[in-house]
Amino acid sequence: MPWPQTAVSEAPEISILLIEDAAGDAAAIIRALVFGETEYSFKVHRRSSLAEGLEFITHNKVDVILLDLGLPDAYNLTALTKVHAAAPELPVVVISGHSNLDTVHEALRQGAQ
Repeated sequence: MPWPQTAVSEAPEISILLIEDAAGDAAAIIRALVFGETEYSFKVHRRSSLAEGLEFITHNKVDVILLDLGLPDAYNLTALTKVHAAAPELPVVVISGHSNLDTVHEALRQGAQ
């Protein structure tokens, strides 16, 4: 009698570039995405600086970018501006520990999701 086959996931895979310098925040985000209950499968690529993230997207295909606005090499909306210049077709979801509504509104105006 043959061994039972394990089910192969048919969930569509979404490739995410997470640009986040704080290791604890990145781990929490990755855990929520990878182990959360969803109909999708997420492959998360983490980079801890804007320069590393921009380098990654020049050589790899991703479906969405999760972007921290407090990076060591780009602070606030500078990071968003540079990501949009490098990959205008990619959706960018801004993540930040700051609660400045002016920054939030400006990020949305600049095309953040």
